[in-house]
Amino acid sequence: MATCYHKAVDKLVAAMQPASLLLIGPEARELFAPYIMQHPACTITQLSAEECFTTLPELGHYDFAFVSCTVENLPKADAEHLLAALRDVHAQRVVIALSIGAARPDQTSVWQAHELLALGLTEVTHCVEADATVHVYAFDINTYKTTPDWLSPRYWAHPELFDKYWW
Repeated sequence: MATCYHKAVDKLVAAMQPASLLLIGPEARELFAPYIMQHPACTITQLSAEECFTTLPELGHYDFAFVSCTVENLPKADAEHLLAALRDVHAQRVVIALSIGAARPDQTSVWQAHELLALGLTEVTHCVEADATVHVYAFDINTYKTTPDWLSPRYWAHPELFDKYWW
């Protein structure tokens, strides 16, 4: 059964065509099964939440990391550390699916949108599921920071004005 956020994640993966996947969480393998079957050369590593902190430092860099049903079940500081490590060291693109602001009995930490934005993640979509709203956030190093127009050389490097003006 493909839910709304599964379709959004499928679209992100189809657009990027990653050669390596890092999957964290219990449902990740099932979600990416069609992509894995179509791309048998794709390198796949799957970790549970417990394995993240012991195994992740030994792993290299991946094209795409997907995290689900994990950060809500970790203490907030550990989850922030995991997301920052994925973003900074282990993946070119990080996608995370989680419920925001919903305190459920099975959760260790409750997340707010501003906390994910502070980590450099942007919201891709949100979908109403059976018992909660699932939000999909992503980080892509290639689109994270665009060069502002004022930093363009046309605003500060004018060789034709070098001898004209003295500031």
